Amino acid sequence: MPLQNKILLLLVPLIVLPILALGWTAYALLMDDARDRTQDQVTTLLGQIRLHNNAQLQTARANASLFAHTELVKKYVTTSSARKREPMKQEVLDLLFNYQLAYPEYSEIRILSPDGKELLRSVIGDVENQTADESSSAWFVGASKSDAATYTAFMNNPDNNRPVLLTSKPLLFIKGKNTRNAGKRKLYGYLVLTIELGYLARQSRDLNVGQNGDIFFTDSSGKILFHRDNSRIGTHVAPDLFARLGRAVKQGTQVDAPYMNETAHYQATRLDDWLHAVAVYRENEFTGKSISLARSVTVIACVAILLTITFLFSVLRTLLVKPIQKLSQAAKEIGRGKLLVPINVDSRDEIGELASTFKEMSENLNHYHEQVHYIAYHDSLTGLPNRLMFKDY
Repeated sequence: MPLQNKILLLLVPLIVLPILALGWTAYALLMDDARDRTQDQVTTLLGQIRLHNNAQLQTARANASLFAHTELVKKYVTTSSARKREPMKQEVLDLLFNYQLAYPEYSEIRILSPDGKELLRSVIGDVENQTADESSSAWFVGASKSDAATYTAFMNNPDNNRPVLLTSKPLLFIKGKNTRNAGKRKLYGYLVLTIELGYLARQSRDLNVGQNGDIFFTDSSGKILFHRDNSRIGTHVAPDLFARLGRAVKQGTQVDAPYMNETAHYQATRLDDWLHAVAVYRENEFTGKSISLARSVTVIACVAILLTITFLFSVLRTLLVKPIQKLSQAAKEIGRGKLLVPINVDSRDEIGELASTFKEMSENLNHYHEQVHYIAYHDSLTGLPNRLMFKDY
């Protein structure tokens, strides 16, 4: 087998195997990096949802405080007689309705008495009031214990069974006209905002998790409140999965579980004791990326192998094979009797030393050949041409 073929057989495994190993390692690292980047993006997205929700809460608290401290509301609730309050009722309703025009998501604004009885209600739309007495409701119990603080709670609106944010501000005013001692404020009732969670519906519809992921929101029992797919609203997340998501929220990790009969990854965050945001993205998104990435890595590896083998083979052929071929040809010429053979090998390595040795050997052989020729055709004593030269001539 020619030497260049042996070199080629030696180079192929020495080059192919390391490049394939390097390509596989790069592929694995890139896939891990893609997964980590997707997880970080989902974590960032959930953080943005949490910040936006907190901003909505702050806005609701600020508006509840603003509405509660208007002079007309104060005058209405501090009027002790129901008969005297009646002429002011429509004026207060008009004021509250103007607030609702400015904030359409405030579907209901109510004023309650200190014991939870409804004094006044402004509502957008034709929604029948199912809760004129809130004295026994859980949120009112919580609101009544919150002192002067604005109370917020996510819950299902009993009037229409839709998820809402309920914000309550106690109506605390100084009794009489003596403003020197603010510690004698009296509780005259509560101003309550019922806020539709349309911003969560928009987020579940508009926010994207990768190419085919979803954002949805659940209550504390795992019931889906908002989802891009309306058919899933009202359904429940599997109890074991919801429990795992609860633990993952505390640990800051993700949960692997099926989603719509496909392998998927879940991440969640708690917006409130009653409200959770969940992001889910399918594994097939990585499968598509992995196929594309594998093709790219394979093409790059093949090109690298081809170029490397071509380059090394060309270098070895130039530095080793061709000089050996020249020396082999020179040896054949010497064997045929052509002793002074030009050897055009110019290198400062072992091949160059071998070429120098061949050249020196050729010159020595030529010198010895000339000596033998002289001895054969001249007399050893006189140095004159002998009979053998005479016969040849």
